[in-house]
Amino acid sequence: GAWNVYVWNNAATGSLFTARTGASWGAFSGWRNLLVGDFNGDGKSDVAAQSTNGMWYFGLANGASSGAILNTVAGNQWYTPNNYNHVFAADVNGDGKTDIVGVSTNTWYVQRSSGSSFVTSIWGTSPAGGWSKVMAQDNSAVRSGNVLQFAWDGSWDYGQSTGSSFAFR
Repeated sequence: GAWNVYVWNNAATGSLFTARTGASWGAFSGWRNLLVGDFNGDGKSDVAAQSTNGMWYFGLANGASSGAILNTVAGNQWYTPNNYNHVFAADVNGDGKTDIVGVSTNTWYVQRSSGSSFVTSIWGTSPAGGWSKVMAQDNSAVRSGNVLQFAWDGSWDYGQSTGSSFAFR
């Protein structure tokens, strides 16, 4: 069967929520990395998930009052999801659209949204692993996203977005 995405929508009265079918995605098992963000920059919350074969799918909110309320767009295929230690949603290039950020070993990948399609590229290599915490920060004050890593030895690594890569210091 298909994996159905349901959206709880606030009724016009503002007093209750009702379930609406968002989209029906393929019959994959083990979906990973379910994320929420505004991936096309239209001001509506969208969803993204990665299938077990590494393919990303995006459900873009269409504002419909009936029927499916998400339009499905296929992204790019990353390696299998188990290869990524940490995956985040953040606008890392400052264009107002949420991107997907993932780290595998110490290589950072970004799936950048153009609003209607997605492009994956390597954004940098951080100092060697051993992190206990990894975070992405969507900094609207400077219109870019950054990444932070806290290592087991107590040190922090900070990757500042240049708009096309992370500059680690």
